[in-house]
Amino acid sequence: MLLREPGLCFCRAEGMPGRQGEERVLTVLRRRDFALLWFAGLVSLTGDWMLVVALPVTVYKLTGSALATGGVLIANKLPALVLGSVAGALAVLGGLMALRIDRAPRPRAADPRPVRV
Repeated sequence: MLLREPGLCFCRAEGMPGRQGEERVLTVLRRRDFALLWFAGLVSLTGDWMLVVALPVTVYKLTGSALATGGVLIANKLPALVLGSVAGALAVLGGLMALRIDRAPRPRAADPRPVRV
């Protein structure tokens, strides 16, 4: 069954008229497992952002203190700031190491078959 609305295309990509980019996106969401994963991620992110908004509002309503509200906001974002900086530095270091290491032995080391000499 084809459902068509202005701006949306729920048809298949096999030669049917419509916008190609939208067809590809919606075709992927037809796979049940992927659609469940995608919607679960959407629900999870929605809950995360609701917490980001609700927690400072609740602290302000309970304490009436802007300082306490700011402390909650800082405590909420500080781990991401610190760990994000460390992860970025490790990514740069890993990239530099990858450029300096000889690439020839790596495929052989990753091969699960035993090496015969």
